[in-house]
Amino acid sequence: MRRELKKLVITSLLISAILYTLGLFMGLRYGDEIGKIFESRSSRLVAEIKKVSSELDELRILSLSNFLSEEDKCRLIESIFEKTKRVKEEYYKILPLRLEEYELRKNLPREYLDIKMNYQELQLKEWLLVMNLRVCNEKIAPILYFFKPECSLCVKQGEEMDRIRDFLKERGFTPLIYTIDINFQSPVLTFLKEKYNVSDAPSFIFINTPFLSFTDSKSFKSYFEKANQE
Repeated sequence: MRRELKKLVITSLLISAILYTLGLFMGLRYGDEIGKIFESRSSRLVAEIKKVSSELDELRILSLSNFLSEEDKCRLIESIFEKTKRVKEEYYKILPLRLEEYELRKNLPREYLDIKMNYQELQLKEWLLVMNLRVCNEKIAPILYFFKPECSLCVKQGEEMDRIRDFLKERGFTPLIYTIDINFQSPVLTFLKEKYNVSDAPSFIFINTPFLSFTDSKSFKSYFEKANQE
């Protein structure tokens, strides 16, 4: 079971890496074209995101059930990755992976903002489920990364997040980065920001540890090595 889960996570990471490379190649030069594509696909993609988001609500309730065995919960996390993978693939076909770079632009298309709102909710739900089900694989390392629109420092943090991701992979972990607009309106997000004292972006939460300002990969590595020596 855990071997199958590991394969699924690795596949998801490979897809993300390929899509990220394509996103960098596209760059901001294709902003207008991306806007047109969002306009043509927004209704269908929003409907798909909402459908998967509703399914995750049910899975989250199920994941909290006391009658489930550890193996049952591991099956649940497989279902989560399978369901969200399809939506992510569709989402990133029409947008560079680095959201913070795309959002340096002003006057973003309304269709993009509609999809983004629903997609942010889906990202947050998946993060919550993954945090609940880390019992299946303690090497899974969820990262909730906060950015904000028109933030050049967030672009730099995004680049550092790639280096942090690569570092964690070298250490045998499976990093899963969930990028969230800090201004996104959600009761869950409000609670998390209060709990971890998150007030500005860029910032991120590595599993249960908050990093409340720009953090380069070197500083993160120092924290990680020290934390794992204790």
